Amino acid sequence: MNKSGNTYSYKSSLGFFSWKYLDWDSKLLNRNAAKIISLNSSKLSEKKIRIIIQKLKENLVRSRIDYATYRLKASDFLTIHSLEKEGFNLVDGLINLKLDIAKIVEARPKEVREAEKRDLQYLQELASGSFSETRFYNDFKLEKKYADKIYEEWIKNSLFGKSADKVLVWVEKNKVSGFIAIKKSGNIVLVAVNKKARGKKIGRKLVKTAISYFFKWHLKESTIETQMTNISALRAYQACGYKITDSQLTFRWMRNEN
Repeated sequence: MNKSGNTYSYKSSLGFFSWKYLDWDSKLLNRNAAKIISLNSSKLSEKKIRIIIQKLKENLVRSRIDYATYRLKASDFLTIHSLEKEGFNLVDGLINLKLDIAKIVEARPKEVREAEKRDLQYLQELASGSFSETRFYNDFKLEKKYADKIYEEWIKNSLFGKSADKVLVWVEKNKVSGFIAIKKSGNIVLVAVNKKARGKKIGRKLVKTAISYFFKWHLKESTIETQMTNISALRAYQACGYKITDSQLTFRWMRNEN
């Protein structure tokens, strides 16, 4: 077993795993949280992978981790079935999309502007509850208040340049009714539209505006992920030119759950 900072790794003839302690998540969830980075057996058999998972759980318990998540390809059925048998619960399904950026000719809508500090309260109100299909809300062991807090902090950190490089807002009648947070890597971090303003293609217009920023930043591609169950978002991204590239599932383990 090797330990480097907040990252732990294990390797033997049976296989390997590694995980990382998450300071931010631990603070907001009010429990020690970790992200499992890798998990595999040297020989593809259910017995081998279950032994590795058992060793992982033992290490998490010894390290006083209360909550851990692992994201893997949706096609890895051997590991998926082994995780389920070892007490991991499915909490999320994701679709990954990518856009090859071409010349942008559309002008930025007059309703869109860059977010300012004065928008923070509106952004947090909009973020709270706008991502109800994500793993934090799907996890029946997490209270809704924790999920709300995560997204409130996430958009706050995005506004102040910690989780994103730019936040754009959609403003109607002097009120923020939508936002999109983006990175200079071309990744779209968060998109939300007020429930009362949906059906007006505001999300698509925000995405297209984000793409114009990516073009201005001389990027060749953009990426985004959304929940498998969020069909309207998938349609919107595809309408903007994004193509599906992969699918992933997220599993969660909790100490003393079983």
